[in-house]
Amino acid sequence: MLVQIDKLQKIVSLAGTAPSFLRDYFFGVPAYYPNGEINIEIEKNGQQVAPFVAPEIGGKVMERLGSKIKTFTAPEVAPQRVITTKNLLAAAGNDQVVFIEAGSTPETRQADLIKKDFMDNEDAITRREELMCGEALFKGQVTVTGDGYGTQVIKFWDDADKPYSELTGAALWTAATADPVADIEFGISQTQNRSGITANDVIMSPKTWQLARKNEGLLKQLDTKNLDVGEILGQNVANAMGVRLVARLAGANIWTYSKTLKVQQADGTIVDTPVVPDGLVLFGSKSVPTEMAYGVVSITDVKNQTLRHSTGRRVVNQYLSNKNPAGIVNETKCAPLPVPKVPDGFYVLKVTTP
Repeated sequence: MLVQIDKLQKIVSLAGTAPSFLRDYFFGVPAYYPNGEINIEIEKNGQQVAPFVAPEIGGKVMERLGSKIKTFTAPEVAPQRVITTKNLLAAAGNDQVVFIEAGSTPETRQADLIKKDFMDNEDAITRREELMCGEALFKGQVTVTGDGYGTQVIKFWDDADKPYSELTGAALWTAATADPVADIEFGISQTQNRSGITANDVIMSPKTWQLARKNEGLLKQLDTKNLDVGEILGQNVANAMGVRLVARLAGANIWTYSKTLKVQQADGTIVDTPVVPDGLVLFGSKSVPTEMAYGVVSITDVKNQTLRHSTGRRVVNQYLSNKNPAGIVNETKCAPLPVPKVPDGFYVLKVTTP
């Protein structure tokens, strides 16, 4: 028996959301676009100064520094789980059929599986959103590869003036002559100079942090007192996501983030993919204007024999399928896209070579 969509939505809302770090920390404001296209003003603030004018001249028009409306199409994700007869029943031998759990019935088993399926879908989508946030922040773009997409790249950085630079030669953090303190101070100054927003968060992988810690000058300047990641993020999130607040330097929190996710490639292979790539350091702040945008998705309302278009953080559906495996399909859809509205509020520094 299928569950009505409004009841399914209630089940999902009661189950809560899976923990994330980059999404919730930097892209915590959701925005919904029911017309499908995501139209957002991407700002390039700079630090213009008001010009002097003589009294008889009047006002002087200041040039806009490249703010523009960009149109994005959010990619759709739609994980499914299928409940089959085998999931509900188990053969005990001969022709006798017994229920898997003592005292349970197919109905209660189905109800438990429905709840678990939608929780699993929620976890899978959250992982995808977290990976997209990592790409948007560290690479300035989100790459979409999947059935029906081919490969599409959604860009946020201005190719002619990226908030990104690379260290070379003796400045690399793998070199004995490296100066991580100066590099971190440089990254913080870049966000201020480019956007007017001071970075107070520095994020890198544990491996990159280990390289920085080899520098004695950095160790002397680190503030490692009263570091409570649980107080900032909540201990459950910190534990689940592999996030550590390791120090403070130049007024900024230094975080390491070790989350690695399993990503299926176009050829079906599974690749372990870190959310934060080794060798890259991100400078940013929760004060940077961003949003977690959600586009429109379509689902088939079997009961009313209609096609429904919905916009939401999660849109759930359930239907019967005769495909292999046949059964009840529990599906969650959404079209998420993390958007840094002021890309220059973040800065990325490459500190090692492959």
